[in-house]
Amino acid sequence: MIVKRAKPPYHLLQYESLFERLSPGPAKNRVEEKLKRYRAGFKGERSIDYFLSYLPEDRYLILHDLRLFDGKHYFQIDCLLLHPHFFLLLEVKNIAGTITFDPRNKQLIRDFNQKREAFEDPTNQGEILQDQLYEWLAVLVPNFPPVPITYRVVIASTRTLFLAIDPKNERVERFVRATYLKKEIEEVSKKYTKKYLSGSDLLFIFDLLIKHHQPRVVDLFRVENIAPDNIIKGVACPFCGEIPMRRCKKTWYCLSCRRTSKDAHRPALFRSYRCIYGPKITNKQCRDFLLLESRSSANHILHSLNLKYTGENRGRVYFLPDDQL
Repeated sequence: MIVKRAKPPYHLLQYESLFERLSPGPAKNRVEEKLKRYRAGFKGERSIDYFLSYLPEDRYLILHDLRLFDGKHYFQIDCLLLHPHFFLLLEVKNIAGTITFDPRNKQLIRDFNQKREAFEDPTNQGEILQDQLYEWLAVLVPNFPPVPITYRVVIASTRTLFLAIDPKNERVERFVRATYLKKEIEEVSKKYTKKYLSGSDLLFIFDLLIKHHQPRVVDLFRVENIAPDNIIKGVACPFCGEIPMRRCKKTWYCLSCRRTSKDAHRPALFRSYRCIYGPKITNKQCRDFLLLESRSSANHILHSLNLKYTGENRGRVYFLPDDQL
């Protein structure tokens, strides 16, 4: 049973929004490269859902995209399978081209489009995650039993050619293609036969993991060293994508395709503004981003969205929720 499905992580939505609103230039090119990597990673995580769906629904709890804090550092788990006998971490790799695993030098080498580059050893990542998760559970769960925690590195794409410099190295056995994932998990379940957790214990741990999950939020202006002037402001036309639309008599009018919209400001605020600037917004910030001249127009829009707020009059701050993303 997949109980926390793969959905676009918040930092991916942030980079998509930023890319859509950035003026052309070196910063936009840099953001585009990151966006491609984040999209590929998410595509890989989402693609394994199909193969996991063949597992018995009454034996597993499956969680995608967990980000936990161990007191010092955040650690990210692509996919976690909870079973009464064991926990299985899945480190998903969606890398195009030919990848060669070099266990001696602890690296993964990718050859693609006549370019060679090195990646961190994913088996080392798996071992670190094992320790971090076990220590996290030991702190949060009183008398946590010694449930075995193991991992596999999943090659998501069927078109990726996987090679190993030392095929007999035991770490090579940690790699599995997504198409063979069900069979591999069945083999793991045969290895771990002792029951450590009851069904209620498993649900308790699941709830705990969900409760402590903290999505990654990127300070885009600091991380990408972007000036606010580089952001394209205004409401995008929902029909042709042109920016900005013009506000006239509580209606948005597109100067390009001549079509109108009553609520084109919603994605501009709930998606673009929130992902780039954060959830807090004032009347002045609303006017600035939507290119409104009238304070009353901004007031009407903000009130119509039924947003929570603090403060009164000119000191009022509104909060854009994340359930509209």
